[in-house]
Amino acid sequence: MTFKALVVTVLLAIQQAAPLPALRIVSLEALAANYREYDGKDIVVAGIVIVGPESMFMAMAITSPPSEQDAMWVQMSSALAKKPGRLETEYLRQQKAGGLITAILLGRFEGSDRRAFGHQICCRFKLEITKVLSIG
Repeated sequence: MTFKALVVTVLLAIQQAAPLPALRIVSLEALAANYREYDGKDIVVAGIVIVGPESMFMAMAITSPPSEQDAMWVQMSSALAKKPGRLETEYLRQQKAGGLITAILLGRFEGSDRRAFGHQICCRFKLEITKVLSIG
């Protein structure tokens, strides 16, 4: 075995033993109920992004009043939009087409007790996407 092959084998063994980061998906219901806990933090969310002519948001069920919904404005960070990876490129393609995007997203969350984000101040919450983890 050459020295180069030995180094590669050792590095692969070390890499496989390294723990993977734990990604906890925060439910949209938990965000709506406890948004202050997540404000200013990076979170992972899963859901359907609704894309319209002037909007991109995730609808969020809220517990009170019954049967009403809130919304989280969703936008990609400008740095990521300038240099997207494969999944971000697919997200942007689907966004351009409009409709519904099923996705798992990592991003910086912001929340407010009043509508403060998005087109015509439509949403109480905002997620600035820093990574698209999965797209359907």
